[in-house]
This record gives sequence, structure tokens and C-alpha cells, in this order.
Amino acid sequence: MKKYIALFLTFVLCIGVLCGCSNNKKAAPDGMKAVESSDNLDYNIFIPETWTQDLSTGVISAYCKSSDLSNISVTQFNLEDTDTLAKHVEDYVNELKENLAEFTLSKDYPQNTLLGGTAASKIEYTAKLVGNEYKYMQVICIRKGTIYFFTYTSLAERYDEHAEEVKSILDNFSFR
Repeated sequence: MKKYIALFLTFVLCIGVLCGCSNNKKAAPDGMKAVESSDNLDYNIFIPETWTQDLSTGVISAYCKSSDLSNISVTQFNLEDTDTLAKHVEDYVNELKENLAEFTLSKDYPQNTLLGGTAASKIEYTAKLVGNEYKYMQVICIRKGTIYFFTYTSLAERYDEHAEEVKSILDNFSFR
């Protein structure tokens, strides 16, 4: 009887270990917290502990504080074509030019970078919305037939205030 109990407990322990490791969630780095979602995300993203996750938008997003709505978001779309990342970024920038008032693209367009270890393009631009000038930074990558957009948005005059926090968010972003 003791053998059966020991065997049963070993089985339960093994199942617990396997289930606990199956989603590849990482522990939050010091000073950061994991972004939660009811969706089964295929990436890990962490925000500063002082930031607030915005659950009202339907996308993964967080903002700095109620008096400073500088924010980040992550959106993703399944691709139906095999165009290159460069082609998608070029088409996207052309759409931005057509749809945003006073659109100005950074001179360093685009920059090669990584998002979660995947080759990505980074673009920075400013545009006017409702009379305010905003500055944006987007990191765009394609992975397994899906295009990902990491976006940082801020009033232009506050953009640099959160540069280190956003860098930390990007540095700790990983795909599962």
C-alpha cells in the first residue's frame, strides 16, 4: 500500500511540475510587474510597478499615471501574405503619412533592432492629434505569421521622461 501511495504522490508531483512549466511565463524583474491578460499571450511583457495596466482598451496597454498618460501598447495581427518586414513597415509608414496631421518621421527611419530576440524595425515620429503634438516610437516584428506592434506614445514634451522605463520594458520583452 505504501508503494502505491508513493507512486501516486510521485505522479501528482510530476504532473504539477509539468503543468507549472508549460506556459513559459517569466518572473517579473525587480521594480516591474507582469502585464495580465485573459488572452493566451505568446509573449511576456513587464511594466514598471508604478505604471497602471489599462484593461479598458481591449489590447495590452499600460500608462504612466493619471496626470501623465504616456503609454505603451502591444497589438498583433495574423498575416495573410509573405511580404517582408521592410515592406510591411514601408506600407505602414505610408498609411501614417496619409492619416495623421503634421506627420514627421524621424531621420533614422527605420532602425534595425530586436523585439524579444526577433529581428524588428523601429520607427519614431511625431503627429498632431486634437491640437496636441504627440511623439511615438514603434517596434515592429514578424514572428510565425504574425506581425507585432509595440508602441510607446507620449506628449512630445514628455517623451524623453520615460525613455529609460520604455527601454526596460523592451529589454525584458520575450516571446514564449
